[in-house]
Amino acid sequence: MPKQNNRTEKYITIPFSPSRLARRNRQLATLMEMSSWLVKTENVCELMEGCLDIVMSRFKMDTGRLYAVSEDRTFLELRAHRGMDVTGLERIKFGEGFTGKAALTKSFLAQHVRDLEDSERARILRSRGIRVVICVPLLVAGRLEGVMNLGCRKAIRLSQERVDLLMALGQQVAVALSHCRLLGQLGKKVEELHDRKEVIKLFASSISHDLKGPIIAAYGFARRLLVRCRGMLDNKGQFYCEQIMKSCQAAMELLEQINALVHTREMPMRLEDIPLDAVVQEVCEELSEICEGLGVTVRTACHLPVIVADRIMITRALRNLIQNAIKHGGADVIEVGCDETPSHYVIWVRDNGQGIPEEAQKDLFKPFHVLFSPGSNRTSSGSGLGLSVVREVAERHNGSTWVHSKPGCGSTFHVSIKKVKTSACGSNKKALF
Repeated sequence: MPKQNNRTEKYITIPFSPSRLARRNRQLATLMEMSSWLVKTENVCELMEGCLDIVMSRFKMDTGRLYAVSEDRTFLELRAHRGMDVTGLERIKFGEGFTGKAALTKSFLAQHVRDLEDSERARILRSRGIRVVICVPLLVAGRLEGVMNLGCRKAIRLSQERVDLLMALGQQVAVALSHCRLLGQLGKKVEELHDRKEVIKLFASSISHDLKGPIIAAYGFARRLLVRCRGMLDNKGQFYCEQIMKSCQAAMELLEQINALVHTREMPMRLEDIPLDAVVQEVCEELSEICEGLGVTVRTACHLPVIVADRIMITRALRNLIQNAIKHGGADVIEVGCDETPSHYVIWVRDNGQGIPEEAQKDLFKPFHVLFSPGSNRTSSGSGLGLSVVREVAERHNGSTWVHSKPGCGSTFHVSIKKVKTSACGSNKKALF
């Protein structure tokens, strides 16, 4: 250990050089070269060609073929080759020829061409000067991923060290093939999910558009019947008309929330400076008639800051939270506030209602979850999507949602919004998370 000021240093620095490593330990240098190549590309053919070049160069081989196991694991598919015509060798069954035998037995095989069982194949190889063939199974965790076939025009000496190195290189190639296969499968799954997502979006948009007209018509006819024929209808008939109108209103609310959920997930965000107090005032004005009818007061509990967010989404989230408290909270006072952490604004809506049982809180933000509140003086009906929209708004702003509530002590719903920096650019803003 080098010493300095009569103290022993706790570490030493040793320069590393790949070229010096190659002179000290050629086998380790070859493994490192193969590892470095395998992370350079995800293209299977390009990956395999590079692997074959490294092996043929280090072991001075004249021909090479690299096979991967097919998707159904019934045959070998040629992925790379060097030094010879491969016509008729593009696909090899397990057990077929020297390569197929290595695949079937998962064994390292080396043999003189003159001793091959396939006399015709031996004749072709001899005509091209090949004297020795080697097959390396590409194994990872005992699973065959392919076979590497190598040929040499002169006799070679295979020490145990060289066999070990070839098997180690084969395992590296097998791991790369396995990862490429998994990436391919993952890519297909992603495409399938994307296709399904597009179908769901189209379905949601279609039902929202196509059902709105009939629902509005049904509501209008029921209302007209109730107004014009009230004197001709008995109590039961009037009740039926009122129920039709309520059902139509519930259906329209559901369609609006479906649209809101789809738009919140898919629409591009336009970030701008938003005074939260102005948004709360706007929402309260929209809901003033409902609040007056139920005797509910909505007020701000503290100074509300100006935040950078998408105005439409934030307005939608606050509207849904306040509506949720009005409809389901059983409260007469609803407070809106905002706290800050170093990274987020935390908007909260608190009511003094009956609260929510702990076992029901974990599902509140799931789609189509409607909480039934037996002690509430409000209706328990709803689309079950309002709080799901709130969660989508939070996630689009790199935040989250949660609730604090105890039965009999009211509820506080929280929405965190990540703080961002903006730079003015005309009327638009550039947002940097």
